[in-house]
Amino acid sequence: MPSEAQALKWDQIAWKAKRISIIDSSKTEHHANRGIRLVPLLPDLERELLLLLAEAKPKEENVFPGLRNDSKLRTSLEKLITKAVVKQWPKLWQNLRASGCTDFARNLPSHVAAAICGHTEQIAKEHYWQVSDADLDSVIKQQEQTRSSKPQQALAKHRTEVKTPGKSHILRGNDDKQMDDIGLEPTTPTMSTWCSNQLS
Repeated sequence: MPSEAQALKWDQIAWKAKRISIIDSSKTEHHANRGIRLVPLLPDLERELLLLLAEAKPKEENVFPGLRNDSKLRTSLEKLITKAVVKQWPKLWQNLRASGCTDFARNLPSHVAAAICGHTEQIAKEHYWQVSDADLDSVIKQQEQTRSSKPQQALAKHRTEVKTPGKSHILRGNDDKQMDDIGLEPTTPTMSTWCSNQLS
């Protein structure tokens, strides 16, 4: 900010493809093709841009025509923060960018997240990616879930499969025994004949 916002034009937004072409950035204008990069048109951003488009004057090229090189964006942002009754944070624009970059990095491969934001992974690591309280809480939650699943994994490992001719019997823990009428040992022809003669 503010260079990319000042330069953004309506024809850089591909509504159907849900992409925005970021060009003419002062940071990347020395690159081939002036550092053009594609960023996703996220649903929240798309909604706000459609509202701006509905209010735009006919034949207006710039998405933010009110932004000029002398625009005092920090002052405007401070007024909005005060109006919203939110505590002001340090480095207003840089930390907003850092939060966005960190959100991308949580859900995307690091090289993709960096490319969307227009910097290298090394720059992201040094200046943008953050660790929040929510990140630390998620680590605790993950550990708790792992610990609670260990007894179930141990029980599953304890289950033993015993195969007998024509049947498969599963021995489980003491709380869930399964055994058929013949017991643990397989029947033998001699025993079966003896039992039949005795009963008859």
